[in-house]
Amino acid sequence: MSGFKLYTNSHKRIWDFLHKEIERHKRTRKPDVPRDVMDVYLNVLESSDTKPESFSEDQLLATCMDMFMAGSETTSNTLSFCFLYLILNPEILISFSLPYVECVVMESLRMFGGRAFTVPHRALRDTSLSGYHIPKDVLVVGNLYGSMLQEGCGFDEPEKFRPERFLKNGKISLPDGFLPFGLGKHRCLGESLARANIFLFVATMMQKFTFSIVPEHPPTTEWSDGVTPGPRPFKARAKPRL
Repeated sequence: MSGFKLYTNSHKRIWDFLHKEIERHKRTRKPDVPRDVMDVYLNVLESSDTKPESFSEDQLLATCMDMFMAGSETTSNTLSFCFLYLILNPEILISFSLPYVECVVMESLRMFGGRAFTVPHRALRDTSLSGYHIPKDVLVVGNLYGSMLQEGCGFDEPEKFRPERFLKNGKISLPDGFLPFGLGKHRCLGESLARANIFLFVATMMQKFTFSIVPEHPPTTEWSDGVTPGPRPFKARAKPRL
């Protein structure tokens, strides 16, 4: 099955789940006691006096999908990739400095982002790119894998976890192909927050613990596809630093 078909199938499963949640909220909702954003949104939909033209159930579904994909899945899966590669490359844990930790974060984002799909765009007019005709209104999705993980993408040995690739003369340098948050004007709005949160979490954990493989449960670098990609479940041993 192609990557695009996997993406659309995963998208449909989440879409169906959210649709069922909306129907459940309709049955159990108490207008005076909203439980979450779905209840509040449904209250607005029910009020003909205040309902904006842009409000609809389809829009609610799309909003929930955005929050699910961008709110928690992306950060947690990036951290999963990070700690997977930390235990597979224990020498990384020896080098603890804030610039190097930031490089670890960048490399983790590359490993995650290169396997993810970016926000879709729409062609506003007929155009052509590298000999391909792109009709107006067609859906366009950036190839993040091609920019960060594919051979010849500009990253040397792209499948290897090498944080030092982002250090140039002791300073952090980000290549043009580093696009874990998408590209264009509609790139991820939460980029600054996500990078700060991941950096603080990784820096704190690397400062306080060392991590290693659990010999009885060796991890694999195989990953699971879905709305957002993530490594297969694995176990790690954490030991407090003295």
